[in-house]
Amino acid sequence: MDEKAFAASAPATPDYVAHTFEAAICFIPDNTCCALMRRQRGGNDCGWKDAPPDIASRENREDWRNKSQTNWSEGHTGLLGISAPPYTEWRWAEVQRLAQPNLIRLPDGRILAGGRAFEPKRVPLWQVDMEDMKMNELITLPSEGFVSYPGFAFYEGVLWVVYNSAHETGNYKESNLYLARVDI
Repeated sequence: MDEKAFAASAPATPDYVAHTFEAAICFIPDNTCCALMRRQRGGNDCGWKDAPPDIASRENREDWRNKSQTNWSEGHTGLLGISAPPYTEWRWAEVQRLAQPNLIRLPDGRILAGGRAFEPKRVPLWQVDMEDMKMNELITLPSEGFVSYPGFAFYEGVLWVVYNSAHETGNYKESNLYLARVDI
């Protein structure tokens, strides 16, 4: 990507980047950086300052989320960003709501992302489109309930993904670790 064209198209860093955490980055050969971040309204309190005190306990949070999904989801989106060296100007776009993001650049140049998706909770793999600043879901790994933390390794033409999920236990608090072989 041409550095001057990139800088001209990059808006100022938006305020909503302030409530981000759980980030992943990768680089393409021209040293452009791609970043994927979880965004959650409310900053460090994870949005629970907005919950009524009688339901803000850990035991009641899932029920509260389900009853107020529209309010809960607002501001809980992923952010996809790109920047050319020296990484002081960024272009940002909101993407799917996600948690525990990860990125990998494949030898053919494609960038894949993974993380916990919501509604329903699952572990998808997305292909990152840096030109249009969006992510397209490719596949969903067997997953349900408590899912997260995908890790990637690419070896001899195969993408290996390790992640955790409760889809076999049926218990939100008991997840297993899985290793998936994804032929790309």
